[in-house]
Amino acid sequence: MDPTDPSTFAYLYNYAATTMAGASKNLIVANLPDITLTPYLTSVPKFAALLNMSVKSVQSTFGLALGDMVTPYAYFFPPMPLPEYILDSSGNQVPVVIRASKVSALKDAVAAYNAVIQKAAQDNHATLVDIYSLVNDLAAKGTVVGGKKLTTDFGGGLFSLDGVHPTNVGYAILANEFIKTINRSFGSDIPPVSIAQVSKTDPLYQPAIEGKKNPDHVSATMADGLRALMAR
Repeated sequence: MDPTDPSTFAYLYNYAATTMAGASKNLIVANLPDITLTPYLTSVPKFAALLNMSVKSVQSTFGLALGDMVTPYAYFFPPMPLPEYILDSSGNQVPVVIRASKVSALKDAVAAYNAVIQKAAQDNHATLVDIYSLVNDLAAKGTVVGGKKLTTDFGGGLFSLDGVHPTNVGYAILANEFIKTINRSFGSDIPPVSIAQVSKTDPLYQPAIEGKKNPDHVSATMADGLRALMAR
């Protein structure tokens, strides 16, 4: 499925923004993250590392180019050129490989949407929460919670096992970005969420306890199995 045309997005978003601005003098909006940074999509180098193969071997074996990305459906295929799409259990066509050209198109679409969101925020005197920059920063550097470095990789603690939705800790970090922006823009003093406290009940945080991993956390092996089951 191709991204929504930016002009269509602009028309619908501007309509929604002006409608909401008419109902509230303190409108708060957020822009969109780069979706290619979510663990649902895996780059060829990371795919190679997970398979304990060289990048060149993965490219030749699976029919991939360096700029391509794969979805979780790629993980249960034997060593063979991957199909572009397969049918899921409901008969819907789902992607296995996102080619480099489509990856670029997805990035361009997000940039175009965010330009629309930024202009709409300015036109309607709304406060903009910069989720795009936040996720870029987390993808580049990760973040440390309770002495453990969390990343945007699969199983890295910031995204759940579907590779799309954040974990409890991930949502807490997003919430704090909203709180920080609101406090700065309105001079308010909303206390931030305690990410350390949230991590204590997040089963995907995977803290170290007496040198052992949290037994409630899904292991890497089980997570890979879940990915395969989801693709069947």
